[in-house]
Amino acid sequence: MAKSENQIVNFYSEENPATRRVISTLAVQIHEYKKKYDKTSILLTGCSASNGTTMIAINLAVYLAQAGMTTLLVDADMRTAVKHDNRIVDRGLSDVLSGQYGEIRHTNIENMYFMPSGRPLKDPALLMCKDSSAEFFKRTAEKFDFVIIDCPAVTIVPEALTMFSSVDGVLLICSLEKTTKKQLQAAKNVIEPYAKKYYGLVVNSVDAQQYRSLFPNSDYYEKKKKREVIKDKFRNKVGNQNDKPNGAQNSKSNDSLYGKLNDIVNNVLSDKKDR
Repeated sequence: MAKSENQIVNFYSEENPATRRVISTLAVQIHEYKKKYDKTSILLTGCSASNGTTMIAINLAVYLAQAGMTTLLVDADMRTAVKHDNRIVDRGLSDVLSGQYGEIRHTNIENMYFMPSGRPLKDPALLMCKDSSAEFFKRTAEKFDFVIIDCPAVTIVPEALTMFSSVDGVLLICSLEKTTKKQLQAAKNVIEPYAKKYYGLVVNSVDAQQYRSLFPNSDYYEKKKKREVIKDKFRNKVGNQNDKPNGAQNSKSNDSLYGKLNDIVNNVLSDKKDR
């Protein structure tokens, strides 16, 4: 297992403010666990397919790396060959666990590294049951501040279950639109014996209106920034009017305009409905 600088893998973080807030909250909680209990490896797995587990794993790894912590993102879906930057990566996790050569790739994010899934296997769960799996997580925990493992859904394939005993923490991902109650219960049953390692549940696919109803003050700072932008534009507009030779307003009218500024700002921000 070695770091390779020849093939740099590019990753990009989510720009949506709500998503970034969730990621930052997860990152802080994970960092606190590390400080208190020296927990390094965190496995992310879905309650069903297409829950957005990979998106959460990537953004979490990027956030931790940008915070200055060396972070390894591991693609643990060893059933398919995945393309990165338009090429099939054929050396990775499955190769390392098989006792062969595997590479850890550099990325475009400082402090962030990536291990691809490696060559596809028909039944990777059998490989994960070997001692090499525990040894892999032990070695990576010694080299990196954090190891984020992106694993297939625990209710679909058994790979995640085989890793529970080897990692420090488990984070479940579900989708409000796609995950059923039956799948949630199934995931709960699987993770129950590992309750001490359970970090929590991330709910994806929550629309903006639902999110605001659950967390009414979550966009406080975004609103504050908007408010300042509107104030600046308003002041500039008034200033331009005062510069006109024949359209200058007296100080009394200016005071009146500025007095209405907060009302205008509040009216602009009061409409919370999506358009």
